[in-house]
Amino acid sequence: MTREAVVQAWKNPEARAAATELPAHPAGPALVELGDETLQEIIGRGDVQAETTPFCVGFAVGLSIGVVLSVVKC
Repeated sequence: MTREAVVQAWKNPEARAAATELPAHPAGPALVELGDETLQEIIGRGDVQAETTPFCVGFAVGLSIGVVLSVVKC
C-alpha cells in the first residue's frame, strides 16, 4: 500500500474500519459516536437532586433580613 493510499484510508472512516493492513493512525484510534443510552449511563442518568441544608437556608434568610434592617434603620 502506498503512502497516499494509507493517508486516504485514514481520512475515510469506512475505508479505515474495513482495512486490515493499515498502520496505526498517528492521532490514535478513531472516535466512535456514543448513543443516548451510553451517555446517560456515563453521567448518571441525571437522578441526583441538589439539596441545601436548613442551616444554609436559615443563614441566607437571616443575613438578608439583617442587611435590610440595617439599611432601613441606618
